[in-house]
Amino acid sequence: MKYSKAKVLLDKGNCVDRSNTQWDAIAAELHKSQKVMKTAKDAVDYYKDKLTEYSEGQASVGKKYAFTYTVAKGNVNYKIIPVLQKMDLEPYRNGPVTRWKLEEL
Repeated sequence: MKYSKAKVLLDKGNCVDRSNTQWDAIAAELHKSQKVMKTAKDAVDYYKDKLTEYSEGQASVGKKYAFTYTVAKGNVNYKIIPVLQKMDLEPYRNGPVTRWKLEEL
């Protein structure tokens, strides 16, 4: 294994070396799928922006599609509420969330 981020992670002891054909094949498929999803998301964002522009910001209907929108209330910024700045909010926190991330080394 060449010196890389993988070696740094292994040296820290917070990763297990899974350098085997099956693990690497699954990781490669996940990486490929993430790239496809990113490309698709970029296309969705681009065409949504173009259609919004073409619709002049108004809900619109064509021959086969309707392009509408909803407006949701914004999030509450708890950090600016004076009484909450003095409170311990930890007892109200939800449980931990695990997020996995695949990085190309």
